[in-house]
Amino acid sequence: MLQSKIPCAEAMQTEIVTDPARFREIEGAWQRLHQEAGGGIFVHHGYLRAWGESLGRGRRLRITLLWQGSRLMAALPMEHAGRARTWAVMGHGRSGLAQWLVHPSIGVPGVDPNADAALSRLLRLPLFSVLLLEPLESHDAEAAEHASRTAGLRARRKMTMRAARVDARGDFDSYLAECKPKTRSNFNRSERKLAQAGAVELRSDRDGSAARLGFVEASCRSWKAATGTGLGVTDPGRRFLERLSENLGDRVCLFSVRRQGDAVVAGRFTLVHDGVHHGMANDFNEAFATLGAGRNSMMHWVREAFEDPEVRALDLMRTNALNADVATDTRELERVIVSRPFDPAILVFLGGQALRRLQKRATGWTKGRRGTRFGARAPDGHGPNGAAG
Repeated sequence: MLQSKIPCAEAMQTEIVTDPARFREIEGAWQRLHQEAGGGIFVHHGYLRAWGESLGRGRRLRITLLWQGSRLMAALPMEHAGRARTWAVMGHGRSGLAQWLVHPSIGVPGVDPNADAALSRLLRLPLFSVLLLEPLESHDAEAAEHASRTAGLRARRKMTMRAARVDARGDFDSYLAECKPKTRSNFNRSERKLAQAGAVELRSDRDGSAARLGFVEASCRSWKAATGTGLGVTDPGRRFLERLSENLGDRVCLFSVRRQGDAVVAGRFTLVHDGVHHGMANDFNEAFATLGAGRNSMMHWVREAFEDPEVRALDLMRTNALNADVATDTRELERVIVSRPFDPAILVFLGGQALRRLQKRATGWTKGRRGTRFGARAPDGHGPNGAAG
């Protein structure tokens, strides 16, 4: 039997998309590649389009495509990172992972030379530019480093964080029994208190937009409102969540909220894809901090994953003090900075990074602190703790 010819990466046509209208135009070809390549949720056309129409609005695009005739074979979605001469994968800083698409007929980057050639073409930079790929799975970081060097580029690779994960195969009760006694007792105690208070749960796959709006309210009443880092705190963030729901649907873009009467207790934002719950945000109302609302919501995140028969894991994307107690394992996430050899742009980039670190130390910058007086407003015009603003 004759084998189909492997497409040669070097013979493919390159297209650089800078116009959002052109990106919308290629949705069909993009999603076909996404499906055939087994692409991740953070490189789904609906996800990227939602980002570009909200949090990424106004940023210059540089989406590199490789075509074989009318068929899209590889893609890397980039945008200007807001720093001089720096490009990053779309969603950088707020997205879960940096991802790209390479058709499986080309091969696997980091394994097959043809696929390395395709990825190296995606990574080629304009003059005096830096490409920031972060956060990357370790195998993707290795592939990006190898492909960059194949293209004659300089790659700086570094592990920058760890991501917590929960193995959701099995049942929740068995998982809970294996948790630390303090973690288990805290959860059971908060469950009793919230049940006695009459707390009820909403989910977007069952209750529609009410769950998304509840998450937005929780975000506005959380400590993240103090620094504007919560996704539901700003208008662009709320628009992002709304567009995601429209593009991906309420089962993929899953919001879960716990309410006590008219008050929101906590809310979670999850992206469901390929057997994994990607935990994007867990926000809780500071007024319920004494009930352990944040830790309780975290454990409900775990329970949701166990209760879905098609899900094998909850990926919490990062590691912090709150999710470390529930994780069954962690993994490394990395950063790769790509530049041309002897390009002065990399010196500007690295100098800017050093300056920002010094500024944070000098100002005592912190992500948030319980007890801060919050100034954000929920969409209903009320203050973070429910008082009219």
